[in-house]
Amino acid sequence: MIVVKTVKIPVHHAITERKLLILNRLTAKITHGVWLWSKLFEQYNLKGSYGDRNMFSEQIKKESNLPSAMIQCCFDSASWMWRGYREQLKDWNWELKRAKGEWRKKLLKRTPQKPFSKGMKGKVPIWFDYRIGSIERSRIKLCSYVARASTLRKGVKITIPLNPARYHLDLWYERPPNPSRNLFGKLGHGSCPLTQASLY
Repeated sequence: MIVVKTVKIPVHHAITERKLLILNRLTAKITHGVWLWSKLFEQYNLKGSYGDRNMFSEQIKKESNLPSAMIQCCFDSASWMWRGYREQLKDWNWELKRAKGEWRKKLLKRTPQKPFSKGMKGKVPIWFDYRIGSIERSRIKLCSYVARASTLRKGVKITIPLNPARYHLDLWYERPPNPSRNLFGKLGHGSCPLTQASLY
């Protein structure tokens, strides 16, 4: 089992409205891409292999108008969600076979929910790695760290000033750097959720 920790890194108050609009549009489009992949995972019982990704990448590209790198990240996010759901469902079925009385009634009310079972409400954390961007030390006095993220325009990146406290940095660096991170999630109330996870 892999434990995933989420750290909310505050976006610097000096960020412009234009950059926030770009980020909101980007995360909305990527969430839509994850939703499209999720439907295919359910319809074809995909396992999350490279073969699964290659088989449907062109279809997702046409439906989402996302670049190939972001389509891959969407696939990784959907794969992670479905793997978690299937593990929960397996554990739930195991418990249900052995449960009796009140505990069985409670378990029946706690059936694991499929990804997007309640529709596409809100935004999902995005599998964010070198294909989308990075978090780097800043060279300006305004902030100590910045997030550099690709946009929906080919070759165009935006720089997002961050305002992390020591608490955020300690959580971020408490484990050796991994080749991949879940960094982007919901945007709102001036924070950019950042999740640390190992590759699977």
